[in-house]
Amino acid sequence: MCQFIQGGTCPYGDWTQEPGNIDFGYDQDVRFLGDDFTHLGAAGLRLSDGSQNDTVEGSTFTDISGNGLELGGVDDPEPTASVQDTTGNQILDDHFYALPVEYHGGVAIDVGYAEHTTIAHNQIDNTAYTAISLGWGGWPDKIGQPATPNYSNDNVVADNLIENPMQMLADGGAIYTQGITGSSLANGEQITGNVILGAMDHGQDRKSVV
Repeated sequence: MCQFIQGGTCPYGDWTQEPGNIDFGYDQDVRFLGDDFTHLGAAGLRLSDGSQNDTVEGSTFTDISGNGLELGGVDDPEPTASVQDTTGNQILDDHFYALPVEYHGGVAIDVGYAEHTTIAHNQIDNTAYTAISLGWGGWPDKIGQPATPNYSNDNVVADNLIENPMQMLADGGAIYTQGITGSSLANGEQITGNVILGAMDHGQDRKSVV
């Protein structure tokens, strides 16, 4: 937080994501189909600001130091041009497991500011921390400030199977979201049909369906 970061600005200094072993930004219609992201440092795949209508489908992410897949940036909540929007991307039928292995605060699917995203029919097993993180920008409430206004809207997390998240850390969840998304229930986040098994937090085992 700003008062603890040398040269930081309120509520925070600049956020910096892990680099991806494969890294795209301001791209359109890129497809990753049936690929393996294995034995990697940092993040496996990063589709950053301006990634539009990309698809990651049928791919495997495992034995990665940090985040498995990063979508959207975390430092541009209200871009001034549509080409900067992260929009229309799909993450489908992928398998994420046994990650992160070194930076334990990493997550399998990490979504920053993005809109019209679909994360569906993925299997995520045995993560050190959160399995899916989205809804970025809620952090300023930790210093008594409102959540960050941003363009995120119409993001869907549906029918994913998540088993054994939160194996090492607390203060997270199988699906973790806390920022502002959309202006109403009609265009906000839709989290539906996900099955979550064996979530751990401070040694307590919980089973739930979202």
